[in-house]
Amino acid sequence: MFIKYDEYELLELFLSEPKSLTGNIEDGEISYSKKGENDFKLSIHIYTYRLECSVFLQYNESDVFSASLENVTDIKRKDNLLEIYSGDSLILSIIFRKDFLIILNEK
Repeated sequence: MFIKYDEYELLELFLSEPKSLTGNIEDGEISYSKKGENDFKLSIHIYTYRLECSVFLQYNESDVFSASLENVTDIKRKDNLLEIYSGDSLILSIIFRKDFLIILNEK
């Protein structure tokens, strides 16, 4: 199994190419990052074959929020909204605006 996502959708949303977390882009362990307008930085690490995803939000290089998500099956983009799913359950949403709004859904 692996996390399903569209590379081009994430490229358009983050406005940057993914970076390898291991030095080998082909192993499915990648990171996307984007800076907001007010010194916020959002980073997402995707571990495609481990079904894991980590989300980090920093302000002035200080951690504000982090989440390690397990059993991730899909990452979907809808306009400027990124949704992370486990099966049919929405785990986390990120709204891309001047900065970022993160909504963590409880089970």
